Amino acid sequence: PGNFRPDVVGAHFFLDCFREEELVGIIQRIETVIDLGGKMIVTDFQLPSDSWIARLLGRILIRLMLLFFQVFAGISARRLPDFYKLLTGQGWGCSKKSLLNQGLIGSWVMEPPSDKRS
Repeated sequence: PGNFRPDVVGAHFFLDCFREEELVGIIQRIETVIDLGGKMIVTDFQLPSDSWIARLLGRILIRLMLLFFQVFAGISARRLPDFYKLLTGQGWGCSKKSLLNQGLIGSWVMEPPSDKRS
């Protein structure tokens, strides 16, 4: 059990529960445990970029969801973190991306930087 290193880490509707400063540590921890050649699959909410009405409706929906989960689950996020920017800023690469619901939901296959894994 102590030597287990996953090939795939799933982060579905998880990263948006944290503030960006908390995500830095979470991402670094994932980098240390994921197997060489492993991937992280991230699915989460994002602000749509297609049209102003989609952005407006997305902003309202995301704000309501965050407020709900702050009250009922105690999440620390007060706004949607830019986890894609955080991941790529820490050297992660994106090998595949899909968007759903007019861009409100995104799914990415992310690969950690090879120089941070052993």
